[in-house]
Amino acid sequence: MPQLLALSRLPAVTLLLLTACSVEIVHDLDEPQANTIVAMLQREGVATNKTRQESGQKSTYTITVQRADAPRAWQLLRKQNLPRPATPGFGEVFKAGSLVPTTAQQRAMMRHALSGEITQTLQSIEGVQQARVHIVLPRRDPLAPRDQQNPTARASVLLKITHPEAVKSHDIQKLVAGAVEGLAMKDVGVVMLNTAGARKTEAVDVPTVAVGPFAVAANSRISLVITLLGAIVLLLLSGLAILVLAIRLRRAHQTAAAAPSPALEASMGLIERSFDRSRMTRP
Repeated sequence: MPQLLALSRLPAVTLLLLTACSVEIVHDLDEPQANTIVAMLQREGVATNKTRQESGQKSTYTITVQRADAPRAWQLLRKQNLPRPATPGFGEVFKAGSLVPTTAQQRAMMRHALSGEITQTLQSIEGVQQARVHIVLPRRDPLAPRDQQNPTARASVLLKITHPEAVKSHDIQKLVAGAVEGLAMKDVGVVMLNTAGARKTEAVDVPTVAVGPFAVAANSRISLVITLLGAIVLLLLSGLAILVLAIRLRRAHQTAAAAPSPALEASMGLIERSFDRSRMTRP
């Protein structure tokens, strides 16, 4: 029975250990955002765990990673601009409106909701990291003459992209103009920032030079040459010291071999004293 009880506790202990080694990196996510982050981190080789949390009628998700992978995961999230900020659409904007909004409030909410809907559409395009949409819906002066030309709507779009070949300015203008009544394509300004291209250009622009079998930056060439020369000098000095030590050891061995041993000297002394005594005893 004690063995069975201990075995039954193993899964709980394992779960506690895994939880203690995990770090929560993002929380309060909807399911599409959570799936996007999990797919991106796993594609980069970071193991993730997605957990679901219930709060009333709304479900949110939390992403956790191993403690050792947390710094790299945060860096990847910042690089990919994830999680993307929530942009309210028509449902969120008009749900939070006042009971009897004024005409100005209605126009502001309409413009804000329309921008949010277009932003969500643009951010769903592959290669778009972040999108910002600003729409101007001018209001006609009711006291203006009838023959006066009506003010035209305008829009500006800022995109941060990683795959410029997948996004074209003409397509963005067409999409935005089609979503706003009275907006012409020529009145839609599009600015695209290629974040991947900027990082790639910075990496390629660093000049390199060859120092023997090594390729280093040009401003690091002198430091590498000095380091290599110092290493060569140190090796030569070490070899010279070893050679001198070997010569001294060899001479010490030769001297020790040439010198008579103490036992031999004692035996020769005894023999000489014996001859001296024999001479002294003779008549």
